[in-house]
Amino acid sequence: MAKPKSAKPTNQPKGGSTPAGGATPGSPTTPRGDGEQADAGGKKNRKKAPKSPGVFMPGEVAQMFQLDLKRRGVAALLAWLWPGAGHLYQGRTAKGLLFMICIGSTLVFGMVAGRGKVAYATPLRMQDIAQASPGLGLPGRVWKQAFDRWPFIFQAGIGAVAVPAVIERERFFDKGQPMFGGCFFPPRKYDENRQRFTSEDSIGNVVRHPDELAKWNHDYGFDYELGTIYTVIAGLLNLLVVFDAYSGPLIQKPPATKEEEPAATGPGQGAGGTGSGGRGSGGTASGGTGSGGEDPDGKT
Repeated sequence: MAKPKSAKPTNQPKGGSTPAGGATPGSPTTPRGDGEQADAGGKKNRKKAPKSPGVFMPGEVAQMFQLDLKRRGVAALLAWLWPGAGHLYQGRTAKGLLFMICIGSTLVFGMVAGRGKVAYATPLRMQDIAQASPGLGLPGRVWKQAFDRWPFIFQAGIGAVAVPAVIERERFFDKGQPMFGGCFFPPRKYDENRQRFTSEDSIGNVVRHPDELAKWNHDYGFDYELGTIYTVIAGLLNLLVVFDAYSGPLIQKPPATKEEEPAATGPGQGAGGTGSGGRGSGGTASGGTGSGGEDPDGKT
C-alpha cells in the first residue's frame, strides 16, 4: 500500500494564520495612494469604484407609490398650457396649486412689468433671411431665425404664451390688427400711418425710433428687461413641471451597498484577529485573540 505524499511545508507565521490583509509572506503587497495594490508579480488589483445611484426611469416611481398619473400625455399637455393644470387633472392638488401659484405669478409679473410686449414670436421669416443672405444654408437660416428672438424659445415653455404668440405672428404677416390688445404682437417698423415711431424724452424732445421695439425699450426702460427675464424663467421652470406631470416625481435611487470583500481565513488563531469557524481552521483574521472556534489543542 503506497504511502500518501506529505504536503510541502509552507512559510506561515507561528499560529498557522494568515497575516491581516490576506497577504502571505511569499506574496507581499505594496499599498499605493491611488487605491491600487501591486503583488510580487507586478500585477495591479484595482478596486471597483462604487456605481452612481442614478434615478428612476419615467413611470417607475408611479408604480412604486401606486400613483395614478391617468393619461400622461393629456396631463403633460395641460401642464404645458398652464402651470399646474396637469397635476390638478391627475388629482395631485397640492403640487398643482403650488406650481400654479409660483410659476403663474412669475409669468404674470413679467408680463405686467413688460406691458405685455415682452413675449412674442420672431417676425423674421425664412424667405426674408434667404433673400438677405443668399449663400446661407438651411442650418444657418434656422439658427439666425431662432437667435433673432431667443427669449421666446424659453418663454414657449408655457403654452399660454406660445399659442397666442404664434397666432399674433401670423396676423402680423397678414397685416392684421392685434387680437389681445397689443400683447404677443411682434414689433412693427411703422405705425398705422406709415410713420416712424416717436417718443418724448424727459425734457420734451421728440425721439424717433427705427422700429417699435426701440420705442418699447425707450419708454419702459428697465421694466422691459425685467419682464423679459421673469417670463423666460417661468417658461424654463414649467418645462420641469411638464416632465413631472408626464413621468411622475423624479426620485434618486438609493446608493447600492458596497460588496463586502472576502475575509482572509487561516487555521487556528488569527494574527491580530478573531478566529471563528470550525476546528482548527476557518478562523477570520480580524483582531484580538481567537474566539468562537477551537485551537489545535482543543481549548476554546
